[in-house]
Amino acid sequence: MLIVDKKIKSTFEAVHDFVIEAADLIKKIDAPEVDSLLFKINIMLREVLNNAVEHGNNFDDTKFIYCKIFYEEEILVFEIEDEGEGFVANDFYMMDEGFTIKNRSRGLELIEKYGFEYRFKKNKVIVEYDLNKEMLS
Repeated sequence: MLIVDKKIKSTFEAVHDFVIEAADLIKKIDAPEVDSLLFKINIMLREVLNNAVEHGNNFDDTKFIYCKIFYEEEILVFEIEDEGEGFVANDFYMMDEGFTIKNRSRGLELIEKYGFEYRFKKNKVIVEYDLNKEMLS
């Protein structure tokens, strides 16, 4: 079942508004434990969408982010696509002015700790959460 299919302006303000809207729509689905999951969804969506604004669309507010949210057989699926060049594995590391390599994957580590699974397809990230995990915890 499709819950959301929306084009979002590539700004942090639009991300904020969308996350609130998406949470309200997700609350309406008839799924076990969905209310207790909303905090995790809020964090995950903000992380992925803000990354699309910053890294995918390079803060270009003429570009958009496309977000679809599905609920299928106890699994929530989030598809977030930006208008950038796409994901490159080396993008998780960057060198600062002191030539120190910094890991830029803290957001993904947080998403994993909350039980989400993710994968990349060029400029799209697909994030899934099995609600059966929530019922077992």
